[in-house]
Amino acid sequence: MYKIILIIIYNKFIRYLKVMMNKIEEKLLKNIDIKNQNDIPVAAAIIQEKTIFVSQNTQYKNKKINDHAEIIVINNMIAFLNTFNLSKCKLYITMEPCLMCVGAILNSKIREVYYYVENQKTGFLSNNPNFFSKNLKIKKINNDFSIQIKKLLKNYFSSIRK
Repeated sequence: MYKIILIIIYNKFIRYLKVMMNKIEEKLLKNIDIKNQNDIPVAAAIIQEKTIFVSQNTQYKNKKINDHAEIIVINNMIAFLNTFNLSKCKLYITMEPCLMCVGAILNSKIREVYYYVENQKTGFLSNNPNFFSKNLKIKKINNDFSIQIKKLLKNYFSSIRK
């Protein structure tokens, strides 16, 4: 009897997670401004319970070196919660963060980071897996959305090389 109840609860939880991931991925994709060809089309979402902030890279648009999507959403959540301790937040990023963004992640004490596409040029997470403590969970997500983001980034970089 208890086993059946646990299975039902587990299945409901899995359905809930799938719905949440679809919502997060939808928000990330909507936030990428493809018309803004100056900035790399990367988006980030930070979530704590029912609060979510989403942004995209705007460093060239705003002429600010630190206007990466990750830093923008981290700063928004810090302002909203009025604390630098974001240990209860989860960060989702369309592309693996650079060293500057990893510094912001560590300083804000975020414990869970999920990304969809590796950043072969300036990515820090996949190239330095032993650098991080046990307190930081890092996961690359491989799904249809990651394929879509990879194509979007490839098209972007192809267009600026012409």
